[in-house]
Amino acid sequence: MQITVTGRHFEITDPLRQHIESKLNKLDRYLDGITDVHVVLSVEKHRHLAEINLQANGSSIRGVEEKHDMYLAVDAVIEKLERQVKRQKDKDADRKGRFAIKSTDMVPTETVDAEEFKTPPKVIRTQRMAIKPMSIDEAAMQLGLAKEDFLAFLNSETNQMNVMYKRRDGNYGLIEPEF
Repeated sequence: MQITVTGRHFEITDPLRQHIESKLNKLDRYLDGITDVHVVLSVEKHRHLAEINLQANGSSIRGVEEKHDMYLAVDAVIEKLERQVKRQKDKDADRKGRFAIKSTDMVPTETVDAEEFKTPPKVIRTQRMAIKPMSIDEAAMQLGLAKEDFLAFLNSETNQMNVMYKRRDGNYGLIEPEF
């Protein structure tokens, strides 16, 4: 397993690196074939953010946690990854047991192109909402009060449809159409 630790606005100390590596090595007992682990640690004011991307058996597992202390953030994200890795291992074991092919069952067949079986995604749910004209500041205030992570509105300054959304870092993003 190759472990890469990167710090953004943050100096990575040797004890922290050793702490991360010792915790990540414990994941090997849950999932074989972990090839690459990329750890990104960042500090923004009083927020300590730990993000881990793990590559194993052709699949990617990702976890992000934010705490007031870097060690706590690392421990929390590794616990989250541990749960995901256990779940992945259970899924793989379930698939192997259920879909195991015996050599006596194998019969030569025609090769079929995989694109023939692809079906386009279906629209599961349609939601209608009233689009109100408002300024960007009003939209930000409305989004702060709303339960949803986005708000579609008619920008009163440009008279165009815009979408404002909540970002992971707590700020808002704005999508404006470009013709």
